[in-house]
Amino acid sequence: MENAKTPGHPLARGCRQFVQWAGDHPLMCAAVFFMAALTVRLLCNYWLGPISIRVTFDEIRYLHLARSIAEGGPLLIMGQASQYQKILYPLLMSPAFMLTKDPVTQIKIVGVINCLLMCSMVFPVARLVKKLTPKAEVIPSMLAFVVALPDFSFTGTFMSETLYWPLCVWLFYLFHCAMAEMERRKRLYLFALFGFFTYLGYLTKEIGTAFLLATVAVLVLEGVFDRFRLKQNGPALLVYVSAFFMPFIIIKWTLFSDAGNSYVSSQSDWDQVGLSALKSPGAFSYMIYSAVLLFIAAILSFYILPVLLPLLEIKKMSEEKRRVYLFSLFLLAITVGAIAYTISIRENLGDRVPRLHMRYLAPIVIPFMILCCDFLLSKADKKQRISY
Repeated sequence: MENAKTPGHPLARGCRQFVQWAGDHPLMCAAVFFMAALTVRLLCNYWLGPISIRVTFDEIRYLHLARSIAEGGPLLIMGQASQYQKILYPLLMSPAFMLTKDPVTQIKIVGVINCLLMCSMVFPVARLVKKLTPKAEVIPSMLAFVVALPDFSFTGTFMSETLYWPLCVWLFYLFHCAMAEMERRKRLYLFALFGFFTYLGYLTKEIGTAFLLATVAVLVLEGVFDRFRLKQNGPALLVYVSAFFMPFIIIKWTLFSDAGNSYVSSQSDWDQVGLSALKSPGAFSYMIYSAVLLFIAAILSFYILPVLLPLLEIKKMSEEKRRVYLFSLFLLAITVGAIAYTISIRENLGDRVPRLHMRYLAPIVIPFMILCCDFLLSKADKKQRISY
């Protein structure tokens, strides 16, 4: 009997043909995974475990802001004026409150919106894979990996992660496209688009600022070590930062002209960004301690090898892949530092193990996993060529 693993078996031929088709038509392959993931998430949300209104404060905040936007009035949370300015996710939820007045139907519509947002992540993943590696096998592998992530359970909640995940992958894709483009005008256009999308990430979650800082770090360091890159990166940096801050200033002066800082309370001593927290005894050392623990936890949750294996070949990587890898490392380090400073020393000071806010870090696994798959397949191809 012919073994299923032999080249001539129909199953093996079918797998090879599917992989080849995925490599030639990555977006069509992504559409297949999108429909499959969307079907599963809708089934999980409404048939296997319907969405309920047992929610956390963050979810209550997003629901009430979405209702305020739908009603066209001031931003309110439980009847109280809100200074919370991360409104992109509530804005996308608001149609649910425009279409019907029935609370149960509203919640179900929000669930459908969540599923559509989260499952749409497969499209930027497919495009990013196509840009980073010529190996067709990586496309279906990464799409299967993405739709199987436990983070897809966010579709059963009212959390902005359902929007932040796909936005993060688009940001990785735009970063790669902008950095790889050599034609001046197109490069500046891509950096402008990248800067605007970075602002959208910030308008979704405050931690989205890490993309801004990581991009600036990469552009500046490249310019320091390469004079040719300095001439390219100077205008690119200016365009990128301008594309981020122009909508920031416009929205701040219009929609939020009367709002203060949502992370600094005028009615209490609470300040999530000020340096005053470092004055507490042991705060600085605890910040370092929590950052190290969080960094280790991130590497473990990223399955260790995707972060470490590409590091072994970093000098042999193409310039484009090396940039994406270093950008991901910078982003990981900046995000870890931001969590340790803004959260850990304020909420967990003195605890043996601080809370590990992995939901802020989780999207960074995508570029690491793509580069790891490319690394492993390259090694497999090299070994096969040697055996011949």
